[in-house]
Amino acid sequence: MEQFSGKKFKLIYSDNADIFMRAAGIDLGDMTKGLPIPTTVEVKKFHDTYVLITASPYKTIMQEFQSGNEFTVINETEPNEVKATITVTEHTLHEVLKFPSGRIAVADYIFTENDMRIILNIDFIVAKLIYKRQT
Repeated sequence: MEQFSGKKFKLIYSDNADIFMRAAGIDLGDMTKGLPIPTTVEVKKFHDTYVLITASPYKTIMQEFQSGNEFTVINETEPNEVKATITVTEHTLHEVLKFPSGRIAVADYIFTENDMRIILNIDFIVAKLIYKRQT
């Protein structure tokens, strides 16, 4: 994963993201603001700590984590505490999100030299996002 540290990826394609967000209980106000606006994703590594940054003109979310360790997702617009565990391999981030309701969502970030794909799963809903490498 170190070869992707500091590289930015810009959203170019989205399929079922709105359905996934509704199912995950993500604020619909954020959905209407965020989906049509290009977002970027960046992963940075500092020693054994990673930072996953998702940014749009309206909002930036930074998740600081260590591979395999559970942490609390901090989101000012969502009052419920969501737990996450992200496992890092050479070309992927595998994120498991545990919601207070007991529901579980999985996000697989798959990195290549030219792009990054995110496959999101919750219940029987699958969403795909494709990002093109910018830097």
